[in-house]
Amino acid sequence: NVSFCAFHPRDHRFIGFITKHPTVQRFACHVFKGSESTRPVVEAVGRAFQRFYQKFIETAYPIEDIYIE
Repeated sequence: NVSFCAFHPRDHRFIGFITKHPTVQRFACHVFKGSESTRPVVEAVGRAFQRFYQKFIETAYPIEDIYIE
């Protein structure tokens, strides 16, 4: 489970992920260095998070249209 993803503010070749263990309260930090900017990867992960969250909200809290005459 990825809970955070970002690139280094001054050197965009570095990217970091925070992951959570699925069954215990344990976290890990993973840092990678790319040959070029990792910004596109972070932006893609951010878009995936947004899509997942939107689907989660739609499923967990459905909205019904009620019409009163």
